[in-house]
Amino acid sequence: MVRFRWAVLAVWIAAAVVVPGALPTLSSAAKSQNTSFLPSSTPVVRASKLAAPFERQNTASTLLIAGRSGGPLSAADESSIATATRAVGAVSGVRDVRSGELSRDGSSRLATVELKGVGARSGGGKMVFDQMRGAVRSVHAPAGLQIHFAGELAQSVDANAKQSHTQSLTELLSVIFIIALLLVVFRAVLAPLVTLFPAVLALLIAGPLIGEAAKAGLEVSTFTQLILIVIVLGAGTDYGLFLIFRVREGLAHGVEPREAVIAAVSRV
Repeated sequence: MVRFRWAVLAVWIAAAVVVPGALPTLSSAAKSQNTSFLPSSTPVVRASKLAAPFERQNTASTLLIAGRSGGPLSAADESSIATATRAVGAVSGVRDVRSGELSRDGSSRLATVELKGVGARSGGGKMVFDQMRGAVRSVHAPAGLQIHFAGELAQSVDANAKQSHTQSLTELLSVIFIIALLLVVFRAVLAPLVTLFPAVLALLIAGPLIGEAAKAGLEVSTFTQLILIVIVLGAGTDYGLFLIFRVREGLAHGVEPREAVIAAVSRV
């Protein structure tokens, strides 16, 4: 390992660059619904299988809600809603838009948007929703009229985007905290970076690999993302500390740097 250290380092860096771009992200594979982890004998799972023939294949749907507070929809509101509905229907990922009913007080109108088999957590799902929301924003709605998407699919897409942001923020704050802690421990600049660098590389590679495994049938929970950060950065930093302290011990006893590294790697 020590003999081919530069080759090993180059392979890890190359993998950290290539893997995240070539494989799906962990957040796109994680499932927020706990029913995904239920055994097949569970009544709700059995019911879902029985209901499958009645569901349209390769389709997903979301709701388009338009309304205003404090009064019924005006003729101008209805015209803007119709324009927004047509704009959403023109999006490439949309199969059909069905205008729905008017609320009892006349303040809101509902439409059902059928999508072409878009998964809530897929990259295509977010892309389609971004396009639909862009289509709605392009409509110059009267003041006070609000047009939004609702339903489980829309919530899942937004939750996925929020989780991705939270994961990135957690990773950043974790790295900053660990570096600050290591700076206090080592009282040096290079040692903390050397300690944390392998763990960061492993984290960049592990997420997409788990995401790819999920495509093969591995069930992945949303908690996996945060747990992965804690375990990889925590364990990686611990082993990095062990290695560096063992190397320092060897150097303190007059051992040559190369031999000190070999001894540390063989003992940790």
